[in-house]
Amino acid sequence: MTLFIIVILAAALIESMLRLSLVPRFWNWLVFLLAAPLPLFFRQRIGSASLAELNRFLSSAENLESWCALVVIQELLVLLIGSALLKEYVLGEKLKRWKFAALLPSVLLPVGILYAEVLLFNHFVFVEFRTLAILLAIGVVVVGGGGGELLRLIFRDRFDRVRAVMNFEWILLLLAIFLPVAASGRLAQDAPSSVVPFDFVVIGVLVLIVGIVMAIFTVIGKYKERKFYEHHHRNP
Repeated sequence: MTLFIIVILAAALIESMLRLSLVPRFWNWLVFLLAAPLPLFFRQRIGSASLAELNRFLSSAENLESWCALVVIQELLVLLIGSALLKEYVLGEKLKRWKFAALLPSVLLPVGILYAEVLLFNHFVFVEFRTLAILLAIGVVVVGGGGGELLRLIFRDRFDRVRAVMNFEWILLLLAIFLPVAASGRLAQDAPSSVVPFDFVVIGVLVLIVGIVMAIFTVIGKYKERKFYEHHHRNP
């Protein structure tokens, strides 16, 4: 389950960076600068907690269902509001400012930062907690802000970044839906003696599903782009 938690938190981080790559750089860096002090604020409280306790807390079916419900709600709103915002942008209409809420980072971003702090505290016990918290705070800014800049270089075209955001929405949605099921063990009841770790099986299935969905939407998108180009660039 630890692997599953890390995967969904990493996906939330990547999705947050992708969304923020669609806004001016100032806001991208500002978000991660505001998130950076979290490890310092919660240093003492997290320092007294163990990784096993946190994993048990996060792996609790009730807690997972609550967190994942928030993720599902946010991702569905992002898809709904983001699609409307994209339509206004493409058609050249006046953009409604409140719709930029679709580009806010994932609600799991602060959870991921604090979880990373617990991992550091438990694996680098010979380093002072305050030092680790400071290093993590710096890392949040470097990874978050720098990751956004890297994504701008990889996806130079704005519409490519929009497509990447939409693809990762599917990943987060599927993870948020299946994670509570995996935690409750309902999927593993029929295979208690499986040799392959259950987390790897579920993640593999999710990757396969997401890959198929992304491939379908990519093909459909390319087809529509080609038809649009042919329609508007036909020879008279």
